[in-house]
Amino acid sequence: MKTRYFVQIISLCLILFFSSCDRNDVENPNLKGNDYVLTSQGEVDEFSEVENIRTLTIKGEDITDITNLPVVTVKNLIIENTGIVDLSIPSLQSVTVSLQIIDNDKMETLDGLNNLKFFGGNMLIRDNDVLHDISGILGLKTFYGSLTVSGNPNLGENVVPLPSEEFGFGPIKKLIDEGVIPNANVVTLLNNHPKAADNAALIGIPIGTTVIDYTLASKSDVENFFNFDDEGRVKDLTIKGTDIDDATLNSLIGKISEVQGTFTLENTSCRNTWTEEKGGFFGAIEFGGSIVIRNNQQFDNINSFQPLKGVIHGDLILEDNPLLDFAWDAPLPNGAGFQNITKVEGSFIVRNCAMYVTLGFKSLEYVGEDFIIEKGEEDFRILWDFYDSAITYIGGDIIIRNNPNLTTLYGLERLTYVGAEKIIIVNNGGLNVGVVWGNRPGLCLIRDFYDSGVIVNPDVEVTLEDPDGNPIDFETLEGCGL
Repeated sequence: MKTRYFVQIISLCLILFFSSCDRNDVENPNLKGNDYVLTSQGEVDEFSEVENIRTLTIKGEDITDITNLPVVTVKNLIIENTGIVDLSIPSLQSVTVSLQIIDNDKMETLDGLNNLKFFGGNMLIRDNDVLHDISGILGLKTFYGSLTVSGNPNLGENVVPLPSEEFGFGPIKKLIDEGVIPNANVVTLLNNHPKAADNAALIGIPIGTTVIDYTLASKSDVENFFNFDDEGRVKDLTIKGTDIDDATLNSLIGKISEVQGTFTLENTSCRNTWTEEKGGFFGAIEFGGSIVIRNNQQFDNINSFQPLKGVIHGDLILEDNPLLDFAWDAPLPNGAGFQNITKVEGSFIVRNCAMYVTLGFKSLEYVGEDFIIEKGEEDFRILWDFYDSAITYIGGDIIIRNNPNLTTLYGLERLTYVGAEKIIIVNNGGLNVGVVWGNRPGLCLIRDFYDSGVIVNPDVEVTLEDPDGNPIDFETLEGCGL
């Protein structure tokens, strides 16, 4: 009985407490502050408020100069139907809800907004007949919200290439490229210069061009991706973001058919993109340029890359992918992982991939430019030598560095051409200088390459270190004599 009365008393107290709370006590901070409307140059000149401004409206054709406004932060700023030619508010640093610049018939530039660093909310630049320069927004360091630019007939001519980052919609492109504006999807462009881009992704792109670069920096970017090319082609494609997983990446199948330029997969949560249908992302899409796989900390299934076969038409760069295991093997012509690649036309770079071993590239015969192996920290896959290597041609420099358990260069003696300007082989644990275990060459192999003409540049710069880290004089280094 006492328990029932106790519950009733508590319930009554709660009812009385909440009923005493006025809804206005929990107020949106964006609704707080004072509103001001300035309709003449005199009112502008006399305005001295600097704090607690909710909305500041500046409206009037006789207003021609607002340079001396002391406003540093404002929630809503409206500049409408003024006589201003060059908009300048040096003190303004942040707008937190909205900025409207509308119906200013004489306004030509916004270049005096360069101290505006923070913007949150909706920015509207509309119906300013002679406006041609919005470079003042280049000072932005943080942007949350949306940007709409419409009805400005002299703004945004899409000259290719853009003469400068200040020209036309160049400031918008630069802010997107730098990640200040998160992506082109938050920008709306309508009815501006007759030759202006109507999509922010097309700024600086020739009119009619549909094959363009894309950067997808989040799961949302991937899910909302729209390809301007009906055939699914893109130029450079960068996909990055820790919320991007296997399913998210594979959702681009059907939207993208070909990456003509550089493909970069960076800092994602992908682990295994292989699927029965077409082999997943790397099987469904044709890659015509470089491939960069960087800083994917969870990627652990090397067979995601099994569909890549034959020639990489650019660089192949694998950096900071600690769980990729290169020791998987399968009979050719359907080898495991990267085993089906025979030629890299650009540079071949493996850096900070703890489980790298040469078995992972047992078919690779040709590297057109630099050959760089910097394995870094060892895992249970130890790089002793290049036993499984089939490489015969390296067109650029050779850098073999920071491989703690490397003991010989065995396997590289198959090389018949090295076009290097510099060769650097240092800090490789126990890498021997001479021949060991009967026929396994150490650093002396580089001397043999030079003497036999495999290294075609007589002025090649060679930097070598013995197992103790001491520099080796290449001029006095003897060959292996094998």
